[in-house]
Amino acid sequence: MIFLIIGRIVFFGVYVFQMVSLAMYLRSVYHDPDMAHLVWAQVPGLLTWLGFAFYSCCFGERQFKRMWIVWALYTIGFVTPVGAIFSQDVGKLDKSKFFGPNVLKATLCLAPALLVLLINTTLSAKKNPKLVERLSITIAVDLFDGIEMLEVLIYQGKELEISKSIMVAILFFASLCFLVSSMALCEFKFIRHYNKVKNRRYTTLLRAGIQSASVNLPFLILRGIIWDKYSFSAPIFITKNVLSIASCIIDIIFVCNTDDTSEEFVI
Repeated sequence: MIFLIIGRIVFFGVYVFQMVSLAMYLRSVYHDPDMAHLVWAQVPGLLTWLGFAFYSCCFGERQFKRMWIVWALYTIGFVTPVGAIFSQDVGKLDKSKFFGPNVLKATLCLAPALLVLLINTTLSAKKNPKLVERLSITIAVDLFDGIEMLEVLIYQGKELEISKSIMVAILFFASLCFLVSSMALCEFKFIRHYNKVKNRRYTTLLRAGIQSASVNLPFLILRGIIWDKYSFSAPIFITKNVLSIASCIIDIIFVCNTDDTSEEFVI
């Protein structure tokens, strides 16, 4: 119980710190204090999480089945200020200042940390190690994939001179990558009476289709273009995109050819 409380306190602290950091960058790139108000888009996710956490404390039930709602609201709120920041020339951020490019990248990397904290404070890692590991690793890697794409824009005007169309495509598909991540959390349906967790067949098919066609394939193409035109390579994430597309195809084939997608679990 003590680790659950500590985990929730850390989640709250990291969430608020990310909001403050993004607000500072909004003020910096727009030179307008009013633009910092965009971070309020992250508040609904935080309030929803606080509501579920309070319910869990009062009734002793971890709200795993509603966890995707928190993450969906978070990603919408996260994409709003991040999209506004990266639509400006972030390549001009001063490295000598605290809120420079390095802290911006660290701020973005708090998103996977929040995901792992959310999963581990909502679903018991001791009782459900395979499910927690599967969700944490799979979704976190996808989030880092989107963050790495955005990182390319930080080098704009310094090491790279990317065309406007490529920059817009990177921002669009990176934002889509964050938004799609919540679908992986609503794939699973708990069947408490039978002590099983089951894939929602159509949600899995939809998630796999969108993730491969709208995220991994565009990322693969964009990285290929950037590698060819600007000699900026990312072989690790190119390999990840290829493997992810293959994994999504396997998921689709498995779900279409399997009648029972349920697995044993303890809750």
